Amino acid sequence: MTRPNWRPVRTAIGRGVTVPNLFLVGAPRCGTTSLYRYLAAHEEIFMSPVKEPHFFGSDPYDPTSLRDESRSRALFEHAGGARVAGEASVWYLYSQTAAKQIRDFSPDARILILLRNSVDMVLSLHTHHV
Repeated sequence: MTRPNWRPVRTAIGRGVTVPNLFLVGAPRCGTTSLYRYLAAHEEIFMSPVKEPHFFGSDPYDPTSLRDESRSRALFEHAGGARVAGEASVWYLYSQTAAKQIRDFSPDARILILLRNSVDMVLSLHTHHV
């Protein structure tokens, strides 16, 4: 499946932006939701109102992904020129294509990856589902 690509933009941290220049990824139960909330509470950071839009990366497939470019861009229309605009999409960690698409879209973007000891993560995930 071919994904639409936004035109590459320069979105250096520190200037007002209206497109994401921060991407938060991580394995399940590793704290991505907490970090997303902490970042969203910061006055100079705008986080996408949809926590996991998963626009970039066509694999692994997630039926809840925002596939439409205009809808994905609309997530950042209220960024108000924030210094940092970010999104948190955990499946980017498992994608073979997301990192390249993000780099092509925004070469200056920062990607924060949250990891956890795999045994602790699996136990937490099991407890979460049970």
